[in-house]
Amino acid sequence: MKNFKVFIMTAVCAFSFACASSQSSNLESARVALDNGDYDKAVEKANEVLAEDAQNVDATRIKGSALFALGEFSFLGLAADVIDIDSDSVDAFRDMADAFPDIGDHEKINLAVNAFDALEFTPITDELKDAAYDLGLMQAIGQFAIPSYVTEYVESGVADPSLITQDDVNLVLEYLIAFDDNLETSGISSDEDYIREVRHTLCVLKDITAEDGFTLGEYRAYIGCQLDEDHTIDTTEYSADIADCAQIDPQTQSESVQSCYEENTTL
Repeated sequence: MKNFKVFIMTAVCAFSFACASSQSSNLESARVALDNGDYDKAVEKANEVLAEDAQNVDATRIKGSALFALGEFSFLGLAADVIDIDSDSVDAFRDMADAFPDIGDHEKINLAVNAFDALEFTPITDELKDAAYDLGLMQAIGQFAIPSYVTEYVESGVADPSLITQDDVNLVLEYLIAFDDNLETSGISSDEDYIREVRHTLCVLKDITAEDGFTLGEYRAYIGCQLDEDHTIDTTEYSADIADCAQIDPQTQSESVQSCYEENTTL
């Protein structure tokens, strides 16, 4: 019996070691594939790690970055573009839209964001802070990318806000709420200029008519103004509560709205 117990313990240890070795090998393969631009393989190998350990932070970050790249986006490049935004900029949406590649697939950004869904961010660790930082920046980039591509601004240089759907609004709103929480979790100061800039959309629009965020018409009007400095709002098509772009200019809002720029975005 004693020898049998030793055999079982040895087998369990060997199995555990094999699993750990397999995870380590797959993680390294995912990392190498990401570095080499083989993004499909990076996702595949990261998924193999996550199938055994859904809380593996490195595999999650690799998968998110690879999915981001499969959309023809440079995460590091676009993250730097977002971080460089000045909170007093009047051209943030146009500047970000101009940074996006013509062939970009903005839906891959949402897949990259969803790659982090299984991660539990409590108790927080340095590894998880890094993951929260990636996630928050992806969401910040995403809320610029969705209207830039959906309105066909990236493709043509002219925005058609009527192409924005309610599903687009729902996803943008989700990003605007979550990005702030994730960057706060990562330890980033909430008064960074780029964070204040990303808050503009929700802060300007949330108290016009909607109880939870903003309406489709309000968002279409806002994006039209952000992507076209000469945009004229059609109150019958967008919102009867927004007469012109000056009304929703982030730089000329009331003190209460501007104080919202300093706070974590909530509804």
